[in-house]
Amino acid sequence: MAEIKSTLDLVMEKTRNLTFSAEEKRAARLDEAQKIFNGLLQKHLDQELTLEALQEGLADVARKHDLDDAGALRKVVLDRLDLESLQAPLLDVLERAFGCNIEPLRVLARDYQAEMTQRADDRRRELAAFLKTQREVWGSAVTPNLESDAKWRDEAATMQELFTMKLEKEKQRL
Repeated sequence: MAEIKSTLDLVMEKTRNLTFSAEEKRAARLDEAQKIFNGLLQKHLDQELTLEALQEGLADVARKHDLDDAGALRKVVLDRLDLESLQAPLLDVLERAFGCNIEPLRVLARDYQAEMTQRADDRRRELAAFLKTQREVWGSAVTPNLESDAKWRDEAATMQELFTMKLEKEKQRL
Protein backbone atom coordinates (compact mmCIF):
# COMPACT_ATOMS: atom_id res chain seq x y z
CA MET A 1 0.00 0.00 0.00
CA ALA A 2 1.31 3.45 -0.91
CA GLU A 3 2.34 5.77 1.89
CA ILE A 4 -0.01 8.71 2.46
CA LYS A 5 1.86 11.91 3.19
CA SER A 6 0.52 14.77 5.25
CA THR A 7 0.49 18.31 3.97
CA LEU A 8 3.28 19.17 6.37
CA ASP A 9 5.43 16.33 5.04
CA LEU A 10 4.88 17.57 1.49
CA VAL A 11 5.78 21.15 2.40
CA MET A 12 8.88 20.05 4.30
CA GLU A 13 9.96 17.94 1.35
CA LYS A 14 9.60 20.86 -1.09
CA THR A 15 11.35 23.41 1.14
CA ARG A 16 14.18 21.21 2.43
CA ASN A 17 16.92 22.96 0.47
CA LEU A 18 15.66 26.53 0.86
CA THR A 19 17.64 28.98 2.97
CA PHE A 20 17.05 32.55 4.08
CA SER A 21 19.04 35.33 2.48
CA ALA A 22 20.96 37.72 4.72
CA GLU A 23 18.28 40.38 4.18
CA GLU A 24 15.49 37.95 5.10
CA LYS A 25 17.37 36.92 8.26
CA ARG A 26 17.84 40.58 9.20
CA ALA A 27 14.14 41.32 8.59
CA ALA A 28 13.14 38.34 10.74
CA ARG A 29 15.46 39.47 13.57
CA LEU A 30 14.07 43.00 13.34
CA ASP A 31 10.47 41.76 13.38
CA GLU A 32 11.13 39.59 16.42
CA ALA A 33 12.92 42.45 18.21
CA GLN A 34 9.97 44.76 17.56
CA LYS A 35 7.53 42.19 18.92
CA ILE A 36 9.59 41.69 22.08
CA PHE A 37 9.96 45.44 22.62
CA ASN A 38 6.25 45.94 21.97
CA GLY A 39 5.53 43.50 24.80
CA LEU A 40 7.91 45.34 27.12
CA LEU A 41 6.33 48.66 26.16
CA GLN A 42 2.85 47.32 26.90
CA LYS A 43 4.01 46.13 30.32
CA HIS A 44 5.39 49.62 30.96
CA LEU A 45 2.11 51.23 29.89
CA ASP A 46 0.23 48.80 32.17
CA GLN A 47 2.57 49.97 34.98
CA GLU A 48 4.04 46.50 35.42
CA LEU A 49 7.50 47.68 34.32
CA THR A 50 9.36 50.83 35.34
CA LEU A 51 10.91 53.11 32.76
CA GLU A 52 14.37 52.06 33.93
CA ALA A 53 13.49 48.38 33.44
CA LEU A 54 12.09 49.24 30.01
CA GLN A 55 15.36 50.96 29.12
CA GLU A 56 17.31 47.89 30.25
CA GLY A 57 15.00 45.70 28.18
CA LEU A 58 15.50 47.99 25.19
CA ALA A 59 19.28 47.67 25.45
CA ASP A 60 18.99 43.91 25.92
CA VAL A 61 16.73 43.47 22.88
CA ALA A 62 19.01 45.64 20.73
CA ARG A 63 22.06 43.64 21.83
CA LYS A 64 20.48 40.18 21.45
CA HIS A 65 19.05 40.94 18.03
CA ASP A 66 22.18 42.70 16.80
CA LEU A 67 20.52 46.05 16.07
CA ASP A 68 22.93 48.89 15.33
CA ASP A 69 20.21 51.50 15.45
CA ALA A 70 17.31 51.71 17.91
CA GLY A 71 15.25 53.48 15.23
CA ALA A 72 13.36 50.29 14.46
CA LEU A 73 12.37 49.99 18.10
CA ARG A 74 11.55 53.70 18.29
CA LYS A 75 9.11 53.02 15.43
CA VAL A 76 7.17 50.70 17.78
CA VAL A 77 6.51 53.66 20.09
CA LEU A 78 5.78 56.06 17.22
CA ASP A 79 3.26 53.63 15.73
CA ARG A 80 1.31 53.76 18.99
CA LEU A 81 1.12 57.55 19.02
CA ASP A 82 -2.14 59.15 17.99
CA LEU A 83 -3.90 62.35 18.98
CA GLU A 84 -5.58 60.70 21.95
CA SER A 85 -2.37 59.06 23.22
CA LEU A 86 -0.10 62.09 23.12
CA GLN A 87 0.22 61.75 26.85
CA ALA A 88 3.11 61.38 29.26
CA PRO A 89 3.93 57.63 29.19
CA LEU A 90 4.71 57.29 25.47
CA LEU A 91 6.33 60.71 25.29
CA ASP A 92 8.49 59.90 28.32
CA VAL A 93 9.65 56.70 26.63
CA LEU A 94 10.58 58.63 23.48
CA GLU A 95 12.41 61.27 25.47
CA ARG A 96 14.21 59.19 28.08
CA ALA A 97 14.75 55.86 26.34
CA PHE A 98 15.44 57.15 22.83
CA GLY A 99 16.67 60.70 23.51
CA CYS A 100 14.09 62.36 21.25
CA ASN A 101 13.13 66.02 21.48
CA ILE A 102 9.43 65.68 22.25
CA GLU A 103 8.60 69.31 22.93
CA PRO A 104 6.95 69.73 19.50
CA LEU A 105 4.70 66.75 20.33
CA ARG A 106 3.75 68.27 23.67
CA VAL A 107 2.92 71.57 21.94
CA LEU A 108 0.87 69.70 19.34
CA ALA A 109 -1.06 67.86 22.07
CA ARG A 110 -1.79 71.13 23.91
CA ASP A 111 -2.83 72.87 20.70
CA TYR A 112 -5.12 70.01 19.74
CA GLN A 113 -6.82 69.90 23.15
CA ALA A 114 -7.18 73.70 23.28
CA GLU A 115 -8.58 73.93 19.75
CA MET A 116 -11.05 71.08 20.25
CA THR A 117 -12.21 72.48 23.59
CA GLN A 118 -12.62 75.99 22.17
CA ARG A 119 -14.56 74.80 19.13
CA ALA A 120 -16.75 72.50 21.23
CA ASP A 121 -17.59 75.36 23.59
CA ASP A 122 -18.38 77.63 20.64
CA ARG A 123 -20.67 75.01 19.09
CA ARG A 124 -22.44 74.41 22.43
CA ARG A 125 -23.12 78.15 22.69
CA GLU A 126 -24.47 78.18 19.12
CA LEU A 127 -26.75 75.24 19.85
CA ALA A 128 -27.92 76.76 23.14
CA ALA A 129 -28.74 80.02 21.35
CA PHE A 130 -30.61 78.07 18.66
CA LEU A 131 -32.60 76.18 21.28
CA LYS A 132 -33.44 79.40 23.06
CA THR A 133 -34.54 81.38 20.01
CA GLN A 134 -36.04 78.67 17.80
CA ARG A 135 -37.39 76.17 20.31
CA GLU A 136 -37.85 78.48 23.30
CA VAL A 137 -35.96 76.09 25.55
CA TRP A 138 -33.32 77.51 27.88
CA GLY A 139 -31.95 77.31 31.37
CA SER A 140 -29.14 75.69 33.28
CA ALA A 141 -30.53 72.19 32.68
CA VAL A 142 -30.27 72.55 28.89
CA THR A 143 -27.01 71.10 27.64
CA PRO A 144 -26.68 70.59 23.90
CA ASN A 145 -25.55 67.13 22.84
CA LEU A 146 -22.60 67.64 20.52
CA GLU A 147 -22.36 63.98 19.61
CA SER A 148 -25.76 64.11 17.92
CA ASP A 149 -24.92 67.32 16.03
CA ALA A 150 -23.84 66.56 12.45
CA LYS A 151 -22.13 69.94 12.03
CA TRP A 152 -20.01 69.34 15.14
CA ARG A 153 -19.07 65.81 14.05
CA ASP A 154 -17.93 67.16 10.67
CA GLU A 155 -15.97 69.98 12.26
CA ALA A 156 -14.37 67.63 14.80
CA ALA A 157 -13.42 65.18 12.04
CA THR A 158 -11.84 67.99 10.02
CA MET A 159 -9.86 69.18 13.04
CA GLN A 160 -8.75 65.66 13.84
CA GLU A 161 -7.60 65.13 10.25
CA LEU A 162 -5.63 68.39 10.30
CA PHE A 163 -3.89 67.58 13.57
CA THR A 164 -3.28 63.97 12.50
CA MET A 165 -1.36 65.27 9.48
CA LYS A 166 0.72 67.47 11.79
CA LEU A 167 1.35 64.49 14.06
CA GLU A 168 2.50 62.35 11.12
CA LYS A 169 4.99 65.07 10.13
CA GLU A 170 6.36 65.11 13.69
CA LYS A 171 6.63 61.31 13.72
CA GLN A 172 8.66 61.44 10.51
CA ARG A 173 10.92 64.07 12.07
CA LEU A 174 11.69 61.74 14.96
